[in-house]
Amino acid sequence: MIPWVQVFFFLHIGAAIVAFGPTFIFPLIGGMGGKEPVHVNFATRVSAAIERRVVIPVALTMPLSGIALIWTLPVDVLAPTSRWLLIGIAVYVFAIAFVFLVQDPRIHKVIEMTSRPPGPPAGDPLAGAPPVGGPPPAGGPPPALMAAVKKVQQGGATLGISLIIIFSMMIFKPGF
Repeated sequence: MIPWVQVFFFLHIGAAIVAFGPTFIFPLIGGMGGKEPVHVNFATRVSAAIERRVVIPVALTMPLSGIALIWTLPVDVLAPTSRWLLIGIAVYVFAIAFVFLVQDPRIHKVIEMTSRPPGPPAGDPLAGAPPVGGPPPAGGPPPALMAAVKKVQQGGATLGISLIIIFSMMIFKPGF
């Protein structure tokens, strides 16, 4: 006999680690890209690729293992003692919707804005290019780009807080 509860717990917790662990590295990647403006597009594309190829697909499997746990244990989701679960599910739904409707479009806007940097003067492809790891060009990045990056950072903070709430609900199961 297979202990299905353990299998579903393993799948659910494993998916949480694989899906959400990398998201805590996004600020590091973004910060490094911001310090080297010639690499900001690459850093943003790396984060977006991790999100599209790992975070979102694995995160979208979690409702399946969660439903399997609810069914296998069984858990009365509507019971007053299960409010923690409803809160966790609601925050998860909010976070997934936020990623698709708000954060992902913001990230792609930054990628688009940094995909076509102003070209060097004709004749010398390296003229005016800052050295790798050197200071940003005089005047810094355009204000529109900085505003877009700030929105991505704020969205990342919103999602980070959402994850902490979900983790807290699932680990501590507060009885309120």
